[in-house]
Amino acid sequence: HRSNVTKKLQERFDLKDNDNFIYDCTAWILKDVLIQGRIFLTTNHLLFYALLPKSSDGDVTMTGNLNVRSRLKGITRYWCILKGTILSLYTSPSNIYFPVLTIDLRNVNDIEHEEVEEGKVFTLTIKNKHKFRFIADSKNSASTWYKALTRQRFTANFASNNALKIVIPMA
Repeated sequence: HRSNVTKKLQERFDLKDNDNFIYDCTAWILKDVLIQGRIFLTTNHLLFYALLPKSSDGDVTMTGNLNVRSRLKGITRYWCILKGTILSLYTSPSNIYFPVLTIDLRNVNDIEHEEVEEGKVFTLTIKNKHKFRFIADSKNSASTWYKALTRQRFTANFASNNALKIVIPMA
């Protein structure tokens, strides 16, 4: 059993032959998203591996009204649809054929949930440093949007291999 685990770890993490399996256990890692995986201890490394949910580009993750604050227009209310890695903003829920704005989460550098206006505000910062400031109807709605956007952005960044691997060398 140990030699099979060692072989699989060596293949998956590109380890040397002298790096032998010692111990493993279930673990969780928290960055932007809580991820369940396994920690493996070898003679030379501490390893973390987790399978990620497949990116579902065709499925609608979330819909609802959000207000967007801009310098030119002030506050404007939009119907928003999060589908895969794309957040689309429409003038109304009955007119979803031509979005006013689309934001690809793969181009988002940062998502922040702000504790202003009773916790109803979150911002998306795009790679070109442009910020979109969204105001939800409630703190709970802002939190739900923030979590959904963060989860989809994280999944989009790791969509190519559907796995998260972390290798920490033991000195």
